[in-house]
Amino acid sequence: DMHPQTLRLYERKNLIRPGRSSGKTRLYSERDIDHLREIRRLTQELGVNLAGVEEVMRLQHELDDIQDEFEADIKRLEGEIRARAQTHALPSSQDAVTDPRDRPVYVISIAAELVDMHPQTLRLYERKNLIRPGRSSGKTRLYSERDIDHLREIRRLTQELGVNLAGVEEVMRLQHELDDIQDEFEADIKRLEGEIRARAQTHALPSSQDAVTDPRDRPVYVISIAAELVDMHPQTLRLYERKNLIRPGRSSGKTRLYSERDIDHLREIRRFTQELGVNLAGVEEIMRLRFQLEGTRARLEYRIGDIQQDIQGRMTRWRELPSSETSSGPSIGSAADPDASTFPESSPE
Repeated sequence: DMHPQTLRLYERKNLIRPGRSSGKTRLYSERDIDHLREIRRLTQELGVNLAGVEEVMRLQHELDDIQDEFEADIKRLEGEIRARAQTHALPSSQDAVTDPRDRPVYVISIAAELVDMHPQTLRLYERKNLIRPGRSSGKTRLYSERDIDHLREIRRLTQELGVNLAGVEEVMRLQHELDDIQDEFEADIKRLEGEIRARAQTHALPSSQDAVTDPRDRPVYVISIAAELVDMHPQTLRLYERKNLIRPGRSSGKTRLYSERDIDHLREIRRFTQELGVNLAGVEEIMRLRFQLEGTRARLEYRIGDIQQDIQGRMTRWRELPSSETSSGPSIGSAADPDASTFPESSPE
């Protein structure tokens, strides 16, 4: 409900930042529409002058940029995680639990035929925990493509490389351990992505107490000294506190104590009211956004650092896993399938 010329004016004042088509036509996003509604609320409902609106929108754009940068960092970290996972011989996230290769589809008779083994051999390998087939609702064994690959690998180890059953057990134990780590890894990535995006959307990020304390936030000035530093009356500082424009700390005896950051905020408030003529409603909106901006920046930086530490920990654990090639041991067993000829034929399940 605005005139197009008003939108052009707001763009010249940098209150909104519409995109452009290839033909230079202005294109407005949902975020731009939200910003325009906020400008209308500030000017019409709260009576904030244009200087105050400019400051509010400057802070809002800065907050938007931080959120966009945060999302870009998350995507970058996700790419880094997947790239490092691939260098450690782990499948990519596209091969997660939803991978069709993990879907159990083959009954034991078909699986045995695919790998040229006796069904009883597959049962033996299952008892030895070399493979882990799924089960249908009727408890029938069902083998996936990944199980088939594991069985072919077992056959290669025993028949082509002459690895004995003890060596095969160790190789497959490590393979299953890698599979489990990958499953856990993918679950953690999805959990982190959901948690981060939910918190970013609601701004319900971790408590500011989790962040590193800035020396400028240390409360040191009593109200009389703070008032003198900013050339205001102590009652004015109390008013601003009631309006939630500043948030001084308290000593154990409940005395107000102001930090360097509080002093900066008070000087900024004075600039808005005395130099720019912004009314108190506008100052309240500006300081609300300023607190939100500072808190969001600190918490996002903390969250990114926390994720990076988590990545480093996972990389360390993966590097410490023993190589399956060094764990198989020397060849001391028979080159033939150890059980293919020792069991009688049995009917398929």
